[in-house]
Amino acid sequence: MRTEPYPLTAIVDIITRTIAKMQGAALEAGAFADLSMRQITCLDLIAHLEEPTATELARMLQVTKPTVSALLAKLVQNGYVRKERSPTD
Repeated sequence: MRTEPYPLTAIVDIITRTIAKMQGAALEAGAFADLSMRQITCLDLIAHLEEPTATELARMLQVTKPTVSALLAKLVQNGYVRKERSPTD
């Protein structure tokens, strides 16, 4: 039996891995099983931002604009989002 406490970094690592496994299992079993974590994160941002642009999404996701365009194309293709031209563009 262990008598010394675990280092905080080890505890955080265990918790992080456990949560990732739980999220993965939930996604595989749920209605969004066909989405990647990046696509889910993108959907979450779209839901929380007011009419985000591809540039805003790229900045928030810390990816390039072409990467966001590909993400959005897949989300549009699967019916999760629709793209609309901004009246202010």
